[in-house]
Amino acid sequence: MHMQRSLGTTVCKQLRTERGNKDVIVLMSGNAISDPHAAGLDCAFTKPVPKLELAQSLLRLLWEKYRAERLPKAAEKRSRGSRGRRDSGPVEVSSLPQKKEI
Repeated sequence: MHMQRSLGTTVCKQLRTERGNKDVIVLMSGNAISDPHAAGLDCAFTKPVPKLELAQSLLRLLWEKYRAERLPKAAEKRSRGSRGRRDSGPVEVSSLPQKKEI
């Protein structure tokens, strides 16, 4: 069991490094990560989680990230008086990394 936790922590660190320290959501089966902060994660589930609860938590995290990044910019534009214009710029969506053999 300890080996799986260590392996999970290593994989999370590598993912975070390979992706340039961008936000990475890691879904793992098996044991929970014993120390999420050592793995470079802001948060992690420390026990098995039902699929519905997992989906709700991921949506909540994504919504909070969206609000933190996007909504302050929209409020700033409104305060400058640029009404009537919409931000039709492209939305950056990064693809998931391909599964690698370890």
